[in-house]
Amino acid sequence: MNTMTDPRVLVVDDRPANIRLMQSILEPAGYTVMLATNGELALQLAEGTPPDLILLDVLMPGMDGYIVCSRLKQMEATRQIPVIFVTAVDDAEAEARSFALGAADYITKPLKSARVLARVKTHIALYRQQKSLRCMFRDVIEFSPDAMLLADARGQIVRINAQAEQLFGYTRQELVGCAIEVLLPDHLREKHPALRDGYVATPKARRMAMDVRARRKDGSLCEVAVTLNEIQTADGRLFVSAFRDIGWRKAAETELRIAAAAFESQEGVATHI
Repeated sequence: MNTMTDPRVLVVDDRPANIRLMQSILEPAGYTVMLATNGELALQLAEGTPPDLILLDVLMPGMDGYIVCSRLKQMEATRQIPVIFVTAVDDAEAEARSFALGAADYITKPLKSARVLARVKTHIALYRQQKSLRCMFRDVIEFSPDAMLLADARGQIVRINAQAEQLFGYTRQELVGCAIEVLLPDHLREKHPALRDGYVATPKARRMAMDVRARRKDGSLCEVAVTLNEIQTADGRLFVSAFRDIGWRKAAETELRIAAAAFESQEGVATHI
């Protein structure tokens, strides 16, 4: 009997005989099988109840498997789901096209149960492991004590955490999709894109820390310590910025300088008495 934790496999094929064959292979092995007989239905099911893996026929009327795979990789909810093409087309060009579209694997007919189960098991295990790591990474970002911001190589913000909302005064919806320059003082905005491009192009290990002034939504400036790192993700290169409010430290340093100057002034007066 299947449970809520059983891996879900979406089988996309327009031929009932092929669907029955896949069911006879997958269901006894403990997989929950979702069925779609055309591309449109496959996209709806995959987005509404994302499966752990998709077995996708290539030759279907209307929207073929190549188009379905391309659409899946364009949607946020489905782009990470592994797609295995299942087809009678056995040639290098078709296989290369499948991988170019983002497919995880390519199985040719006639199908052998052991081969199908081995490929399905391997790709679901990898997908679940990567999904777990992505969730852990999101938690690290979200619950960090620092304001965290992720941007792509073009400088567009793709994720922020609650601390960043609090520090800068923007909501997530307002910042995501904006250029990182929105958080810089006016006099730095024009210069920064060139500096950013140079940083992105630098081949050495990318880690940087500095104290800067950042601009809040209301136009006020705040003193922050920034640590910048590059990470590689399934969506490409991302740059992680950690912002820590150091306004209190700057204020303390100013008070110390004032106090030291006052002390030196008093010492100078005392030596002349």
